[in-house]
Amino acid sequence: MSRKEFFICASILLCKTACAEVVPIESGTPVLGQVAAAPQGGATLSATQYSFEVPSGATEAFISLFAFDPGMDIDLEIRQGQPVEINGASLVSDYFSETIGSGSETLSIDLSSNPPLTAGTHYVGIVNYENVAVSFTLLVEVSNGSAETPTPTDSVTQTETPTSTLTPTLTPTPTQTETVTPTPTETEGTDPTHTLLEKADLDGNQRIDARDLLIFRTLWGEDWSEKE
Repeated sequence: MSRKEFFICASILLCKTACAEVVPIESGTPVLGQVAAAPQGGATLSATQYSFEVPSGATEAFISLFAFDPGMDIDLEIRQGQPVEINGASLVSDYFSETIGSGSETLSIDLSSNPPLTAGTHYVGIVNYENVAVSFTLLVEVSNGSAETPTPTDSVTQTETPTSTLTPTLTPTPTQTETVTPTPTETEGTDPTHTLLEKADLDGNQRIDARDLLIFRTLWGEDWSEKE
């Protein structure tokens, strides 16, 4: 027998505490709670139960329960649509995690569970087998089974504009040509102007003037022009 209502074939008295309160909880947000002590040899269903929503398209709900004292024996019960109930000596729930002697219980509900996970409100009940009150932490995580795909953003790739490199053009250096200045060449012969000046410049002042004419007349008379 798998349920603790007949643990080790011994009759377990379930304390029929009416569900006095339902506390809604959000996925991913842990909550603290406490379940009352059980009678000797029996068990107590928490008066406060917790509800969480499974949205359409969800693929998994993961529920974890941890007693402050891990040695305390508490169990986890889940039911779709309405709170967990006690019927005679039995618990009415759709899913459960009942580890003997443990204060840590975890439960995964997905599309392959029996019954499969469906959209709607689910209720969590806590069962205490200890004769003292037990404090605990409860966490529910609902997921759609797929990682959110980031929306691609347009990224502008900056292309480096190539820098134009000027290649120097080699300009040929002009070859210096030696210019030969021609040396005046003396031409053999008599410069007639020079000769005439020498002949006409009788007074030696390097010009022909009235004095030279006077000397001509004195030497050759009025017809000097006919003479050499």
